[in-house]
Amino acid sequence: MLGLKYGVRVPHYSAKAASLKIFDFSGGSLPADLTFSRASTATYINAAGQLASAAADQPRFTCDPVTLAAQGLLIEDASTNALVNSDDFTNASWSKYQATATANTAMSPDGTSKADTLTDTSVSDQHIVSRSGLGTLAAPYTFSVYLRAGTNSWVRLNVDNGSSYVYAHFNLSSGTTGASGTSGSGLTLIGAAITAAGNGWYRCSLTLQSPSGNVAAAICLQTANWQFGYAGTGTGTILAFGAQFEQMPWATSYIPTAGSAASRARDTAAVTLGAWFNASEGTLLSEGICRQLPPVTGWNCPWASLSNGTASEEILHKVGESGGANQSVITTAGSVQMSQSLGAYSANTTLRVATAYRLNDSNAAKGGTAGTTDTACALPPLSQLLIGGSQAGTANTRLNGTIRKITLYPVRLSNTELQTVTA
Repeated sequence: MLGLKYGVRVPHYSAKAASLKIFDFSGGSLPADLTFSRASTATYINAAGQLASAAADQPRFTCDPVTLAAQGLLIEDASTNALVNSDDFTNASWSKYQATATANTAMSPDGTSKADTLTDTSVSDQHIVSRSGLGTLAAPYTFSVYLRAGTNSWVRLNVDNGSSYVYAHFNLSSGTTGASGTSGSGLTLIGAAITAAGNGWYRCSLTLQSPSGNVAAAICLQTANWQFGYAGTGTGTILAFGAQFEQMPWATSYIPTAGSAASRARDTAAVTLGAWFNASEGTLLSEGICRQLPPVTGWNCPWASLSNGTASEEILHKVGESGGANQSVITTAGSVQMSQSLGAYSANTTLRVATAYRLNDSNAAKGGTAGTTDTACALPPLSQLLIGGSQAGTANTRLNGTIRKITLYPVRLSNTELQTVTA
């Protein structure tokens, strides 16, 4: 008999030497049996709370930039930052309207002195630093910047296409969002977010869709919420670093650029299932943090999946599209056998979610609440565990968050046990 963590006792399972398997990422190292790849450098938050760079194929064990608490293994989709000179607002690629930019005036989130000071002029008008010519949008795009209060505490992010614009106001003293919306037709605001980045810095972002129009992205100094211009003093300032404009429905890890756009490849963490794995029954338990909820149809954030390398044969649990309901799905021979909706998830909170599977006896649970047992569920052939990912194509197949632990039980836990291990 085995005594297991979370208070669940699972009997020894002898068939095919199947056994309990735990993949723990909380200690900052890759567990045995796991392979990791990413065909590019990428950034993450290190143990000092600073933005750091990881080499290609190096896993990113990221931390909370404020509390410094370890969060686990960061898994993201590929993305491209279209904003050139992303941390140099003095460059001519950034237009200034009734504003100036002074380079390298303060410590930036990466621990260097790359933060620029943006200053208003002594004119009553808008005070803007912007970049135009970002192309025609269709899929969701997100504009994000690291910002810190100077003598001004308010800022507005703005994206326009000449006939309409989306905007969001942010309070850099309280770390809260202000007014946001859409003006005109052609652009659609999906959402806005502000996230603490440590040492007074915040990463502010807005996400939008557009059916047409060549767009521009702007940082607008303000002195109050719901403000589209003010009487400048020539001394009103904010600090800025790390602008990003990417084809994603949320802000992903910062991708620094110089004179051209730059890309980050997607992370892949996978395990080949061996003799220790019981294919006839089991339970997949994931613990992690999803940074932002999928805001639009067609986007998901998978916690983990078991499959044969295809989406046609897969056991998957994920944060689902358009609102963030947790879902557990079993697909066999291309046909959905079980689809459990487990209720909403609050972004940036640690969650445990589990999927238990056995022929005609499968169920799922999250946060201590189990679903209803599916009694007509055929199981797929399984050969691979994908951590923070799913098999549904080459894009939109990663968690875009952190995985702290994955546990594979060699038995189908009871519904009561599912509630226990996910509580």
